[in-house]
Amino acid sequence: MEIAPIIVHTAVIGMYLNKKVYGVKKFFHTLILKLPAFGPLVKKSIYAKVALVLANLLGAGVSIIEALEISSKVTSNILVREAIGRIQKEILTGKNLSALFASEKIFPLEFSEFMKVGEKTGSVDEMFNSISIYYEAEVDNAVGALKQFIEPVMIVFIGGIIAGLLLTLYQPIFNICLLYTSDAADE
Repeated sequence: MEIAPIIVHTAVIGMYLNKKVYGVKKFFHTLILKLPAFGPLVKKSIYAKVALVLANLLGAGVSIIEALEISSKVTSNILVREAIGRIQKEILTGKNLSALFASEKIFPLEFSEFMKVGEKTGSVDEMFNSISIYYEAEVDNAVGALKQFIEPVMIVFIGGIIAGLLLTLYQPIFNICLLYTSDAADE
């Protein structure tokens, strides 16, 4: 029994379920955010995008409700979208934006702390811009660290592939040499 068709069928069914079934989609999005090397990178990238959109929209004079609505569409991650949706509903009750972001576990404490400073100084849009710059720098640092880890692994992997190809190509030549030397020894 071949394993390749099983893998292909499982992947196709998984992609279909990811698109159609909410629970499966939420599971995969949670899994992506918890991956050891890539999860923090994805999270920081999402934070940077959301903060940049909020900074630009609030700076342009868009209301916070509309800005939250638009910023939730920046990411495809269902967990972040739902968190921003809850914040959007709760902001109508009069709570501080920083307290609402702090209550959502998907957002880190730094996010709400930056906002708290922005609320006190009256420059929330500038604080969102600062948050965006901070997380963009974090993404750049994480990508640099990941690149430093991946480069040696890729060199070893590609070296192994080349060694395997060389052995495959030279094995018939070695076999012919062995046959020639064994035939010469028999005579």
